[in-house]
Amino acid sequence: MESETPIIVEDGPIGTGDEDAMDTLEITHDLQLTDEQKAKLVFHSFSNLMTVLMNVIGKCRAGINDETKPIFTETLSFVTNLGKSLTSLTTATTLLSSVPELQPTIDREISEARNVYNSLVARNVIHPNSNKLGSLFERNLNWLEKDLLPNVTLRAKEIMQRLSLPNNAWVMFKIDSLRHNLEQNLLAVARGSSHISGIVFSEAERRKSGEMCVLLDFKGVLPGSIHLPPVYQDILRDLVMNARKYSLPGSTIHASLLNDGTTLTVRVQDNGMGIPLDELEALVQFGQRGSNVESRRTLGGGFGLTKAYYFTKQFNGTFKVQTAIGVGTIFTLTIPCPKMFKLVMPCDNKVKHQQIEKKLRDTITISESAIFPHCAGKSKPMKKIKT
Repeated sequence: MESETPIIVEDGPIGTGDEDAMDTLEITHDLQLTDEQKAKLVFHSFSNLMTVLMNVIGKCRAGINDETKPIFTETLSFVTNLGKSLTSLTTATTLLSSVPELQPTIDREISEARNVYNSLVARNVIHPNSNKLGSLFERNLNWLEKDLLPNVTLRAKEIMQRLSLPNNAWVMFKIDSLRHNLEQNLLAVARGSSHISGIVFSEAERRKSGEMCVLLDFKGVLPGSIHLPPVYQDILRDLVMNARKYSLPGSTIHASLLNDGTTLTVRVQDNGMGIPLDELEALVQFGQRGSNVESRRTLGGGFGLTKAYYFTKQFNGTFKVQTAIGVGTIFTLTIPCPKMFKLVMPCDNKVKHQQIEKKLRDTITISESAIFPHCAGKSKPMKKIKT
């Protein structure tokens, strides 16, 4: 997951989220970025995930602290080299293609780590009940195995698929898949967090006061589907993760992704800390954070908002922020849907893509259509539809 490690927010009242109490600013200034910074934006979410992965592995290593049998050496070497490559599109793409090779290596090293840990326990070198690092070892290892690794594979596949498309491609996503991927990502964060007791996706599901509620809304031109530039799947996820990170336990986050055929709108609202008004313009600059969160520990690069702003401007969109300290923040991003564009649709063999295309042509104009097995999760070449 490309979110940073959860951070501790000081106790205090949850913001009201009242829009009427918020100040509003549309950010419009030019963003000057180097080629290296642009590459970092492309790989931002995956880079954050690599940092979290290394952090968790470091905790596992500290938990057993056996210098005679160091663990995760191959995994750390691979992740370190991959992380260094994420400033170059060419080099990073080459290494990303080898991510599937990481799975058997880390599976083996997880097994070796468990063997080393059990050996140390058997020799009374580690006492799980009295050693804090040791007691956290199994939890971190389980989180690594069950949550982080599946996300590494999925995010690498997403980036490779995205880079294989034209810059102007819009992907037809299944709403159920978008919702499922985002919910699983948030749940994975919650399982590795000491900051929140859980994540729920409706107020009716909330059982504990500390559970954070994330209300998701997706709507497209066709029932069950929505078309958007694929990077906006990333951007929505980043904005929701930011809202979670800077909100108190028990808060509610509203996130929506709507396409009416004319405009794509991304909106994320929280009742968290809020942002100082005089810092809003600077927050989209590369590596900037608000002064009220500078002291907070985070593993991210500090350019999630830069990515959201940069790509919104690339698609001739608008970037609006509403915020007030102690009330909350709303990010609203809109981009126009082009009348002519290349559309990519996730389909499997059971879907009659000609019928889907006909329905779409009744609503929007498509210059070229293609089958892209995004939801199936298979890396097959795109197959063009004859029209």
